[in-house]
Amino acid sequence: MINRSWLVASDIHGSADLWDSIYDEVERYKTITTVVLCGDLTNSGVNPSALVDSSSKYVDFLLAQYNVKRLGELVPLYWIPGNHDHGIGASDFDFHNVHNIDNRTVEIDGLSVHGINQSPCFDLPWLAQEWRNMSDRPEVDAAAFGFEPVDIVVSHCPPLGILDRIGDASAGSPALRQYILDYKPKHIFCGHVHEHGGEVAHLGETNIANMATTFQVFDI
Repeated sequence: MINRSWLVASDIHGSADLWDSIYDEVERYKTITTVVLCGDLTNSGVNPSALVDSSSKYVDFLLAQYNVKRLGELVPLYWIPGNHDHGIGASDFDFHNVHNIDNRTVEIDGLSVHGINQSPCFDLPWLAQEWRNMSDRPEVDAAAFGFEPVDIVVSHCPPLGILDRIGDASAGSPALRQYILDYKPKHIFCGHVHEHGGEVAHLGETNIANMATTFQVFDI
């Protein structure tokens, strides 16, 4: 039997304390085989909006670079960007053992895994203007989740109706929900909706874990 113990985190948003806690957990527990980051590593990436103080525009990015690199020195790390990670791509974290899986299907510990950064835009127009990969168009959502069946989906946003409430609004993806119903993946790892960070739910046979602003270790 393959030992698969994954640390999954999301929405770190430049928190030095959270980065340190993740690193300490991986360093302390040698059974962790993989780190998965579900996006929003920073507050504004490398191309900040007018809403972000320009005097600190690269601090979160440099902190993410430093921590992604040192985590990759311990175990393989797989990541996707989130809607806050403006301008950040695979080349920005081109380190040993670090893999960008956005819009890609890869094999991790013998399991097929697809990463996707696409979130429905529930507050128009400003969210779509300020952040990346957000749309209110159903066809964009459907296309993002049109990939072949996999064992695990690493998605920045949760599925519609599950761990996705922001006040009176649902920030989840209808297409991801349909993907779960159609293909029954083992796990959905996501974040985005801070109000449900650290919560786990199920849809049919699929485990759905929202790790926004936190992390958890899963035996896969």
